[in-house]
Amino acid sequence: MIYVVTFLVAILFAYVFKNFRRPKNFPPGPEGLKFVGNVPLIKRLSREQGGLHLAFSSLAEQFETSILGLQLGSDLVVVVFSEDNLAEVHLSDVFLARPDNFFTRLRTFGVRRGITITDGEVWLEQHKFALKHLHQLGFGKVMMKSLIKEELGHFIELLRSERENICVTKYLAPLVLNVLWTIVAGSRFSLDDPQLSRLLELMSSRGKAFDMSGGVLNQFPWIRFFAPEKSGYKLISSLNSQLRDFIVAEIETHKKTRTGEIRDFIDLYLSTIDDPETNKDIFNEDQLVAVCLDFFIAGSQTTSNTLGFALLAMVRHPDVQTKVQRCLDDAVAPGTCPSFTEEKRLNYVSAVLLESMRSCHVVPVTGPRRATQTTTVGGYTIPKGTTVLMSVHSILNDKKRWGDPEVFRPERFLDSDGNIVNSERLYFYGRGKRRCIGEALARNFIFQFFTSLLYHFEFSATPGKTLPTTPIPGITLSPQPYFVDVRPRHPAQTTEHRHG
Repeated sequence: MIYVVTFLVAILFAYVFKNFRRPKNFPPGPEGLKFVGNVPLIKRLSREQGGLHLAFSSLAEQFETSILGLQLGSDLVVVVFSEDNLAEVHLSDVFLARPDNFFTRLRTFGVRRGITITDGEVWLEQHKFALKHLHQLGFGKVMMKSLIKEELGHFIELLRSERENICVTKYLAPLVLNVLWTIVAGSRFSLDDPQLSRLLELMSSRGKAFDMSGGVLNQFPWIRFFAPEKSGYKLISSLNSQLRDFIVAEIETHKKTRTGEIRDFIDLYLSTIDDPETNKDIFNEDQLVAVCLDFFIAGSQTTSNTLGFALLAMVRHPDVQTKVQRCLDDAVAPGTCPSFTEEKRLNYVSAVLLESMRSCHVVPVTGPRRATQTTTVGGYTIPKGTTVLMSVHSILNDKKRWGDPEVFRPERFLDSDGNIVNSERLYFYGRGKRRCIGEALARNFIFQFFTSLLYHFEFSATPGKTLPTTPIPGITLSPQPYFVDVRPRHPAQTTEHRHG
């Protein structure tokens, strides 16, 4: 018996030595506890400071480093700060891969599928296919403008009818999703659709329950057996199942109603599957479900949250709102709405949007990436398999670059002649080969909605309701619900987007 115990202890010691020993020349960071590493510390700091991005920044400042080395459970995690380090990670093929772990596989039911969480040939082919065909189906300017105009019309009518005590944020995600889902599935949702409301509520809960590293559930997957609710496993499993059922039903409807004419992305993907020369390991119905899941998750969060923060900034800074409206009045013909083609003629408005995204970027920590081989960044060794996160928040709030990052000041993006400056390397949509494929939709949607809403309405805080000053932390930052009153600035009329 003593030999068995000794043997087991030796194995345990070897496991601990191998998996919980800090590698040589690893970036500086806090010492971790055996078995759990820095997980308790990160959870506490995130809770105390208001988000994972602030916890990381605090530790980087404490250790006076632009590359932070952590151990979350048995996983090595590196967080990079500074423009040079972020550029190196974004542009290097060594960091093109995604981590292969419990949390990422849970998203697509145990198998890595789709675009967001894959790498290698699967990612390359799915990414290339989606980028090419989404542009053909609607990410091109003319059709996208038409789709955005339709959703904008519905929302303007709603605001004109309600006018007071409106929670703007609850409408934004369905509006963004409708534009994307029309291209993907050829259908749109009613703003009060109960199924959509339920799915978006689950999405919101998911975003708040986890962070970019996957949280405790990723570091200790076995915890789901003992604490399925507290670990978030029950929540994310329920969300994944409901989203999958919804998407599968949509695909089945398409299969039954296909006529040979390509109506949308799902039709196009199904026709690709039917092609006898198609690689069925790459293009199949399971992959289609995963790709649609990626679209749904991306379309329901980042763009709508960005617009929500921008409108909140206008309510908090009425002087800026007034200046934006004067610019729009000077540039927009009566009875029309601005279009994205006029962005270059509305530099102050563009500067306001840049400042809004800088001051509260919805993805303050991007990634995760995986080092596919041992390499170096900033002179430190990054072992093969290390998870790499990127602190975009640190760049957008760097006092050396911005001077007064805590101040909302759109003029920082304008030179003395009113031209846009300082807009490079902001990482709003990433860089390199994994740059966001939805960037065109996001930029068009945000610009057209923001300018059209401010052209048609004056926004003010609902009396008696306090405006939030901090965001809701999570995988993405989202604005706390806030309530506004709107006052129409122009008579109700049919609005037409100007063509450029």
